[in-house]
Amino acid sequence: MGQPAARHDAPRTAGGASPAAAAPAAAAPLFMVSVALAIYALVQCLGDARVHAGWPSQVSAGCVAWYLAFVATCWRRLGTVYSFTNIYVIGLGVFHLGLVVPLGLDLFAIPSIAQDPWYERAAWYTALALGCLGAGFALSLRSAARSAIATRDDADVRRTKDLVRSYGIGLLLASLASIVLMVNQLGDVFRYARLDLFSGAGDVRGFGLFTFTLPSAAILLVIGARRPAHYAFAAIVCAVGFVLFMVTGYRTLALFPLLSGAVLWRRTGRRIPAWLATASALFVVVAIPAILELRSSTTTFASITASSVGAAFGKARAADAFRELGSTVGVLAKTLELVPDKDPYRYGMSYVQAAGEMLPNVTTQSRRWDRDIVLSKSGAARDEALRSAGLSTWISYRLMDELTFSLGYGAGFTAIGEPYVNFGMLGVVAYFGALGYMLGRLDQKPLLEHAGWLLFACVGFWHFTNTVRNDMPNFTKPLAFIYVCLLIWRIAMSVLRPTPQPAHG
Repeated sequence: MGQPAARHDAPRTAGGASPAAAAPAAAAPLFMVSVALAIYALVQCLGDARVHAGWPSQVSAGCVAWYLAFVATCWRRLGTVYSFTNIYVIGLGVFHLGLVVPLGLDLFAIPSIAQDPWYERAAWYTALALGCLGAGFALSLRSAARSAIATRDDADVRRTKDLVRSYGIGLLLASLASIVLMVNQLGDVFRYARLDLFSGAGDVRGFGLFTFTLPSAAILLVIGARRPAHYAFAAIVCAVGFVLFMVTGYRTLALFPLLSGAVLWRRTGRRIPAWLATASALFVVVAIPAILELRSSTTTFASITASSVGAAFGKARAADAFRELGSTVGVLAKTLELVPDKDPYRYGMSYVQAAGEMLPNVTTQSRRWDRDIVLSKSGAARDEALRSAGLSTWISYRLMDELTFSLGYGAGFTAIGEPYVNFGMLGVVAYFGALGYMLGRLDQKPLLEHAGWLLFACVGFWHFTNTVRNDMPNFTKPLAFIYVCLLIWRIAMSVLRPTPQPAHG
């Protein structure tokens, strides 16, 4: 049974003022720090591409100071550091500054980066993105009226949780159906190596649907749980999914849902002990290089054993995690070097392509990959194909030799590079300013009173976070597939039995 309904008003500040009145004062320091960082980074980006002495230390100092101001604002204004904006910031920072900040703090030296003008420019563009995001986030706090941390457990909240859990069961069934489809398309999946799935294994749509649905189903089951049996079942699904994706090398399919789930857990009124958060962070730092070692040394999924996993963890070094994850700054550096000198701006076409790819492919044939189209052409025709290909395909070809590219290796992409490729520096400023504002509004929304936003936060946000190191189709395509599955489940449930509806949606 739930506790009597409690008021969902935010606590008053120490001075007795309401949060709405305190919001401008709480956000002002972050706004000023963000604008200062953005302006300084903008000046550095407008100069010639050349190496300036001490640039890693300058970037590190500016970004660390900005992050401290950001965390302080989250704590003071939202009452917690478990926010959607913080997840995105951590992802963006780790992948774009994972090499730069340790270099600036003299934790390890990478001379090739320190002496590369395009790496310097990429680092300043990262600082510019953070500054704009912080300014937008601070502006969003001005209109906040109450805390978004749930304090209610009334009938409406219970109905919302039941609805969320129902959708979780539906996505879990979709993930099981995708396994059947995957086996029908690929046969024995365990005979493949990870790279085989990207280089001629055949129709991999079943595998793709499985990676879309299982993590989202796990989050929905956890957030919708209300009884001990619910929690136990959700824990089993989470554990199976986490271990499966980690040991097979799909770290982002395990880590980004974990981060999103932690924020949602906190936002729905649960608590996370500090010791557990610390232990989890330390585990991730070791697990990332261990999984890199495991997936690079293992030929097939079937060859993964307990001894090979143990050996991989034995070779793991924490510094290797930052070296490996931080390589996205190199992708951004190459993007800045190529556009617009060698390849033209796309003027929004990558976003148009992302919208087009949202439409599920329900034919008997899988779509032809951009990589295959590029390799089928030569000379000027290949350059033209590259300029219309997905950004991940384009940058992978530019970074690799043709043999490596043809084998299926890829470089992902970068959240900062996509608005730049489309609209240049102004695109980065506008995109991250708007993004900071929208994420700030999401962080203040009482999700248990808005079932639609809660559903998106469970099934869609972790896919969006994945775009920090990928292009936009890695968000739009999975989101469309998941919502199609949810629509089918809702129709099925409306036929079998009425679906519980919350009073507020």
